[in-house]
Amino acid sequence: MPTAASVEAYRTLLATVGEAALTDIEGLWRGWPWDDARGVRDAAALAVPDVVWAYQDVTGGLAADQYDTWREEARVRGRFTATPAQVAAEDQILAGVRNAIGPLFGADPDAAAARALLSGMVTRLVTHGSADTMVGSVRRDPAAVGWSRHTRAGGCGFCRMLQGRGSVYRKQETAVFAAHDHCRCTVAPSWDPDAPVPVREQYLASQRSPSNADRARVRAYLAEHFPDA
Repeated sequence: MPTAASVEAYRTLLATVGEAALTDIEGLWRGWPWDDARGVRDAAALAVPDVVWAYQDVTGGLAADQYDTWREEARVRGRFTATPAQVAAEDQILAGVRNAIGPLFGADPDAAAARALLSGMVTRLVTHGSADTMVGSVRRDPAAVGWSRHTRAGGCGFCRMLQGRGSVYRKQETAVFAAHDHCRCTVAPSWDPDAPVPVREQYLASQRSPSNADRARVRAYLAEHFPDA
């Protein structure tokens, strides 16, 4: 397992890349016609995929290099070279665009809300460029045991809950990295067969859509056990 200091340095680097992506998208949307919902939709559909792909290439490449560095530092036996994960599909990005600009189409258009959703979606997808590379490398590396989630100091309750206090998610296909908008978490691989394992439920997504009561219970649980710093 990489040291905490090494993981934090890597997480900070990825956060810097995410901020650069956000700066780029904000620079582009200054020229969009925010009083014309369809005009914004068309402009975003053209611009956002290129921004996401460019920065996913960066985070994916950084993740592959970091994986290989950590593996060498851990003196893991056998040969393996990490490769960047595939970038997000265009359909996935465009679906995110449509969701983000939804507030523009209401009876009371809200450009600020649309911009917030759009920037969050972009940074989330950029984050996944790194996480998907790390998780995919763990699954393909014969010597790897699993991966762990690492959040920033003072991170949100949701992320700190998922972090699992050092637990390692094993190589099962059902273990996926969950990220929200503006997430600053990262993934670190493990080659330690004795690393603690999270409970099985942490691997699996719910098989039903949550109700408002379900969401309220989750919010109450996070507020009690993982209060925001």
